[in-house]
Amino acid sequence: MKNPILVLITFSLLSACSKSTTADVVPTNQITMKIDGIAWSGNTLSAFIDNETLVFNAINLTTQETVGAVVGKVTGPGTYKVGVRTGNGLLFSKKTPTPLIYSGFDDGILVVSSIKTVAGQQVPTGTFTVTFVNKDAGKIKATEGKY
Repeated sequence: MKNPILVLITFSLLSACSKSTTADVVPTNQITMKIDGIAWSGNTLSAFIDNETLVFNAINLTTQETVGAVVGKVTGPGTYKVGVRTGNGLLFSKKTPTPLIYSGFDDGILVVSSIKTVAGQQVPTGTFTVTFVNKDAGKIKATEGKY
C-alpha cells in the first residue's frame, strides 16, 4: 500500500510544480503584433533556426495578411538589427484589391529571447518592432511583435 500512495504523492507534487501561469506561456502557434496600434495575429506556418538563420512566418486567415522574417547569424539569444542595410529582413503583405508587400526599414529590431530544441529542430521565441515600408503605399509601424 505504501508504494501506490508514494506514487500518487510524487505525481501530485510533479504536476503542481510544472504548472505555469499564462504570463509564462509563449504561444507557439501564433505570431502577434500591433500594426499602427491595431492588434494583429496570424497562425504560425514556421519558426526555426537552421545553420544560424532564423526564419518565421505567419498568416492571418481572415485577412490573408502575412508576416515573415529571415535573420542571419543567429547564434543564441540576443538582439538583431533588421532592415535593408543589414541583410536581415522582415516582410508584411496585405491582400487588398492589389497585393502590397512591405519590407522592414532600417529601424527594425528582432530579439531572440530563447531557443528550445523540439524534435531536433531549434525553435526560437522572442519579440520584434519595425517600420514596414512600401514605396507606393507608405509606412506602417509594427510594435509589440511576438513570435
